[in-house]
Amino acid sequence: MYLSKIVFSWPACRNPYEWHRSIWKLFPEKSKDDGRGFLFTCLDRRSGRNVSAILLSKGEPKYRSGEEIELVGESKSLADLCFKLGQVLRFKLIANPTKVLTEQNTEKRKIRVPLIKEEQQVLWLKRKLDGIAVLESVVTQNETPLYFNRKGKGGKIVPVNFEGILKVIDSEKFKEIYLSGIGPAKAFGCGLMLIRRA
Repeated sequence: MYLSKIVFSWPACRNPYEWHRSIWKLFPEKSKDDGRGFLFTCLDRRSGRNVSAILLSKGEPKYRSGEEIELVGESKSLADLCFKLGQVLRFKLIANPTKVLTEQNTEKRKIRVPLIKEEQQVLWLKRKLDGIAVLESVVTQNETPLYFNRKGKGGKIVPVNFEGILKVIDSEKFKEIYLSGIGPAKAFGCGLMLIRRA
């Protein structure tokens, strides 16, 4: 696994649905059929500006820069990544906490709706970390919604910024969830937890 810093150009940022496609250009030898292979999180999102992001990828990015995306500096190998039982970490997570509702019509179509209230958001994260880590403190802040266009259809993601301190209670499962991401909307920069020692 590798951790890298990338920058999306402003034209590429206008439709968040394109972020995922832009990142694939850093891996010219990979096919989209290989699976996602990466997670990312945006460090800042302001209209009219390039967007910096952190990228966690299975392979090392090879392509350096283009009109849409640029790799900044050298990628850091996480080959020795490990966590310890009882380890206390500060974390920051942009996630998409949602619940699934069933529409009461003839098709009974399932739809995903955002969790808006802070207590619902915190409970959602606790469920995701159940048996893996204990939240010692957490604050949430709703991010600016992401509007996107996919095949002519509009959509919206309502990301939430979680920040706080956690304690690892299952080191192997915590590593798994760190590497695989938390919650839906990973193609829109949700799910990658940034961590450091508390």
